[in-house]
Amino acid sequence: MSGRTSTVKKRTCCCGCMYIKTGALVIAILEAIGVMILMTVGMFLESVPLKCVFAAVTVMSGIFLACLIYGIHFRRAGFLLPFLGAQIIGTISVAILLLLSADFLTSSVPDQSEKLFASFSPGNAEKIAVVIIVLSAIDIIVQALFSWVIYTYYDYLRDESLEYGINSQLREDAVPDLGNWDNPTLSTPPPAYESLFQTGIVHDKQNAAVVEV
Repeated sequence: MSGRTSTVKKRTCCCGCMYIKTGALVIAILEAIGVMILMTVGMFLESVPLKCVFAAVTVMSGIFLACLIYGIHFRRAGFLLPFLGAQIIGTISVAILLLLSADFLTSSVPDQSEKLFASFSPGNAEKIAVVIIVLSAIDIIVQALFSWVIYTYYDYLRDESLEYGINSQLREDAVPDLGNWDNPTLSTPPPAYESLFQTGIVHDKQNAAVVEV
């Protein structure tokens, strides 16, 4: 779809500072940095189960990131959907973690959230819970912004694809049937080419007059 001019209005993000495609590329770069950091952290973990979890998350994040980059570069709206789905799932997971941490701080009765901080001392557990709440809130805001930018670009590509399909159909409908134009029994050309046909006849007569002189 690249290489053609689109009449679909270009959309901006970041308060109009950049076009939506540029914003999507920036998000892809930031996500790539995040995947590299995640992979680096997983390499230095001593716990085998945690290493397996980090490895699985890194691989899945890499696949979603590859789909995102491909969709942005080749303007394929469908390849943006896996990333959006992963963002929604990730945001829900972080929101659950935030709620459990908040419940740990506010509840005086031991419940399910106590298990998250059972290995920490009471004083450290409260500090860690506060840090998790703050980081989770920031993560939810950032991921929501990323999702909005990518969805806006997805919507833009979908509108552009729809416009291209309509224009292609209009061009096909506008082309007359020329199957019988070379038929000797056809006295007149198709209406869309009648003026060109008449112009050709005039040119032929002028050339013939010049030859006779």
